[in-house]
Amino acid sequence: MRFGAPESNRGGTAAGNRCCGSTTRGSQYRRSGVRSLAIAAFALLSAPPIFGAVPADLLYIALKDAIVVTDLNDGSVTELEHQLAYFWGLAFDSNGKLLATADLCNEPDCGGFGRAHHALVEVDPLTGEVREEIGDVRDASGSPIIMVSLTAKPGADLLYGFGGAQPDFYGPEFPRYLKLWRIEPSTGVASLIGSPAGCPEIGCRSYTSPYFSFRGLAFGPDGTLHAMLAALDQNLLTLDADTGDLISSQPIDGTIYGAAPLAVRSDGTLFVHSAATMIRIPRPPRPAPPPDPLFEYFPPYLATIDDDTGGLTEVATGFATPLGFQPTDLTFSPVVVMSIDIDIRPGDPANSIPISKPVRVPVAVLGSESFDAASIDIDTLMFGPDRTIPEAAPAPRLRDVNADGHLDLVAFFRGDAAGITDTDTEVCLLGDTLDGERLLGCDAIRSVAD
Repeated sequence: MRFGAPESNRGGTAAGNRCCGSTTRGSQYRRSGVRSLAIAAFALLSAPPIFGAVPADLLYIALKDAIVVTDLNDGSVTELEHQLAYFWGLAFDSNGKLLATADLCNEPDCGGFGRAHHALVEVDPLTGEVREEIGDVRDASGSPIIMVSLTAKPGADLLYGFGGAQPDFYGPEFPRYLKLWRIEPSTGVASLIGSPAGCPEIGCRSYTSPYFSFRGLAFGPDGTLHAMLAALDQNLLTLDADTGDLISSQPIDGTIYGAAPLAVRSDGTLFVHSAATMIRIPRPPRPAPPPDPLFEYFPPYLATIDDDTGGLTEVATGFATPLGFQPTDLTFSPVVVMSIDIDIRPGDPANSIPISKPVRVPVAVLGSESFDAASIDIDTLMFGPDRTIPEAAPAPRLRDVNADGHLDLVAFFRGDAAGITDTDTEVCLLGDTLDGERLLGCDAIRSVAD
């Protein structure tokens, strides 16, 4: 909705963004000293985002001891720094950090992966450097869990993964049976959700003969949890994130080989990666000679999946994987956000919000020389953890609430509908400009329960 026809001033992006300080590069990861990433964030409403230089919707691909980045707009592929690590799961979390599960080898001569350990790590999205080892991936009892797929739930500080107990020998092998887990991103501790319906109690087989080893997992922006598992045929699944129960199963209209990792772009488009494979051509009945050639080669490709029909549409055939290994996981970089200034309850220094009464709470988006509040699409505004929308009456309006000579946009929200708890000390407002640029602003509050 437009308030007249002012020209949108989008210069606020640079002014509003905050970037990390300098970082020390190196081939060895660090076990302590959390550093802010130079990456944009859009999702978590209870904390300010981290802003930076990584463009939105770049496809990050985990490939054994390296990560590659692909721009689907121009097809360019950039291989990031090699590591003493074997990457499995890969996901940008709600704070915009790039997290991975990886088998870590602390020294170049550690004797291979026999002396490695499986950990949750933070990765620099600009270099591929393992910047911090967060902690070994273990269940509540302390037993190691190998997490072969990773995804972050939108709007929540939660990670989910497919994983299972390590095999009898420790190596770069995924576990034989997989279950759905919830992972604490600050520690790597995994809580068991369960085995998806259709799988035995011990979990879904991580591979089936002869060519399928599906284990894809990805949240959509609307919170839908998409999955692929070898034990449940070549189907696209949706799972209940709280219980692991199977909600739906859609057969894939096509053939996918390899791990079949999944990723969802910010517009909701679901992607899958099929690995290269060679399949032996069946021998004709004797005494006919063997076929020539003996094998048929299927090149790797990246494709979109229609989650309603299961239809595959190839985006890039022979999709480049510079190291020659099939991908283990995919994730898209988050959408860059413009930081805006907001004032909850203008004129009230305490910013008190009743959380149990149907009281309308005014929230002002402050205009400035670098940001035109009239450029906001009010139909996209969402307030608080539950993302409540503005009240229809009084309708959002433009006025100068802080007497600085710039118009501000004031909208009213129900405090009891915003999902604020009595322990919250900050609440955020989300929205878009009329040009489709994401906005996020946060302000301190005092929640009032009675």
